[in-house]
Amino acid sequence: MPSKIMPTLRFALLATPLLFAACASAPKEEVDQKPRYGKPSVSLGADEEVNVDNLFIRLDLAQRYWSNLQITAKDSTEKHRVDEVKKDIIFRATRHQADLITALETGPPSRRQIAAFALGFSEVRELPSDARDSARAHRIDPVGPLTAALQDPVPAVVANAAYALGLLARADAPTSQLVQLLDSSPDKDVRINASWALIRLVATGARPEGLAAVARRALSDEIHGVRSHAAMIIARLGDYDSIDALAAVLRDEKNLPAAAASRGLTSLGHSSKQHLGTCARALAGALPDVRPAVRTWLLADLISLAGRNYGENADEEWLRWATDLH
Repeated sequence: MPSKIMPTLRFALLATPLLFAACASAPKEEVDQKPRYGKPSVSLGADEEVNVDNLFIRLDLAQRYWSNLQITAKDSTEKHRVDEVKKDIIFRATRHQADLITALETGPPSRRQIAAFALGFSEVRELPSDARDSARAHRIDPVGPLTAALQDPVPAVVANAAYALGLLARADAPTSQLVQLLDSSPDKDVRINASWALIRLVATGARPEGLAAVARRALSDEIHGVRSHAAMIIARLGDYDSIDALAAVLRDEKNLPAAAASRGLTSLGHSSKQHLGTCARALAGALPDVRPAVRTWLLADLISLAGRNYGENADEEWLRWATDLH
């Protein structure tokens, strides 16, 4: 999905992948900037009984509306509406968690897709395990069913389950299947959402086995959203062996992967004095070759690393500074 990232919004780059997931359909890389759905009927904290059919209709509409608002919301009123709709989804998904898990495990594909996405908003609950003895309770945890759904035969269900696991961002969530999906799924939406979920899980402290090598390969994925996510994963992992691979992405044909690579190299440079020079030379060396928008990001990142500004048209000075670093 293309993203318009101005220089002042560079630090929002890691949040951009949130927009890759859709609700009852697979995520799309290209998104119409105008909402395609009308405002859903939501009533926060409503206590009315909702039959299963109405539950899925409401969740589907609310989730689609929320996904579109994430892209189009500009003023405070619209952003407040995003939060309001999200709260309603959390309320319904948590309240009807058992129904959603049942649908995810046994329902038709359309309901499995909606259930997978909605469970990413649900919270772990303590519920009576026996209606005749309310003192007995058990925990309902969506992570297990969502992990199992990563093997669903319908790619859209898998994509939404991966996205939901990223929304939950539980440090104890299994990660091996997400790594495998990123590495080998033929479905682009599955790879997009698996890679985004892995960014979120790595941020919680997860260190999936083999992820660094898989992320390095994903830097060459045909989908630029996956390439962007792979760069972020490498930065979060602190994988210094991938510096050269990140440097190559600075010249990517799309802006978003190039910006992610620039941010990733800057993060690696900040976190290791030993690798600061290598990262700085990669950024400075790419200045003459990149498009104007990417050049703006590179210069901002070089300023961040150097702690000073050698100038917007001072390529030789930037390269000299970087070369003098160890």
